[in-house]
Amino acid sequence: MIHRIEIPSSKIKLILMLIGVSIFIIGSYYLFQYPERFISYRFKSVEFIKAVGLFNLIFLSLAWIYLPIKLFDKKPGLILDENGIFDNSSAISVGLILWKDIDSIKLIYAVKNRKSSRILLINVHNPEKYIDRSNRFKKMLLNLNNKLYGTPLTIGLSALKYNFERLEKLINQNYELHKEK
Repeated sequence: MIHRIEIPSSKIKLILMLIGVSIFIIGSYYLFQYPERFISYRFKSVEFIKAVGLFNLIFLSLAWIYLPIKLFDKKPGLILDENGIFDNSSAISVGLILWKDIDSIKLIYAVKNRKSSRILLINVHNPEKYIDRSNRFKKMLLNLNNKLYGTPLTIGLSALKYNFERLEKLINQNYELHKEK
């Protein structure tokens, strides 16, 4: 029987992400406000540059609102127990993912060969079960994950305070132990 294992979010990594997002918001503002400054042989359309700036402003502003909330969240980023993986690591976390629902677990790099951008892909028998219990905004993002990765359930490891290799091994060991139950 597995003991409950709690993996905290890394407050330092969340602060660094908040700083990075803030810098990108400033850059996106300049893209939106002054698109003519960014015209090049590759990007000749002022409207396109302005649209990219606006899209980034909206998306990054949502992240800028979410990150301070996550920073002060006292709950662990990830919990492993006999029931499954309780994911609280990101804005699109779905909560409890039951071991019995999981088909496979795979580690990938969001950016090729960048160890700091690791993502666990959790393939489940019935992805709609997890998508349907989410709000409209989260459903949209989970469906996007499904198109990009072949599964809606992804766990970004970059904001967790734990060794990547040990965490992957720990999750896989617990999956093997509990998947048949």
